[in-house]
Amino acid sequence: IVQSVCFSQITNIIEGKEFARSKTESFNGFVGESGLEIYTIDYIYSNKKKKELITRKFFKSDLSLTSEKDIFENPLEDSYYSDPYEILLIESKIYLFSIFTHIKEQTTTLGLFIYSENLQLENFDIIDSIENLSTTNIMIQVSNDEKLAFRKSLSNILVAS
Repeated sequence: IVQSVCFSQITNIIEGKEFARSKTESFNGFVGESGLEIYTIDYIYSNKKKKELITRKFFKSDLSLTSEKDIFENPLEDSYYSDPYEILLIESKIYLFSIFTHIKEQTTTLGLFIYSENLQLENFDIIDSIENLSTTNIMIQVSNDEKLAFRKSLSNILVAS
């Protein structure tokens, strides 16, 4: 007989109203939490050019919705398709890594969006090109070691491909 025990970080159970939307999501999930709020992401994929990445913040105390915003952007829209790759919440900032695939040439690059606590875009940068995405292992490592930093704005994230 195998027994498993699970522990929660939340000591008190919080009940809130059910949150539902009319659109079906390709992905939805919990991203993280700050002092007062819980962050979630819903990725809605309609086609290669029409996508949504809805970020929601809920109060921890009663799970009421405090803000909601579609943060999906494609600054390279004329030439590239964009797909979210990885999302991290660090110190109330959202770090969204996206894969950009050229429409005609099938070249690939990795971009990074940084959003503030109020879900405003602070920075976007292309951080690497990827020769063959299907055979490339992309590793994103979070570290407090400043020696691993590769950019001032990313003092605690290292990306290797």
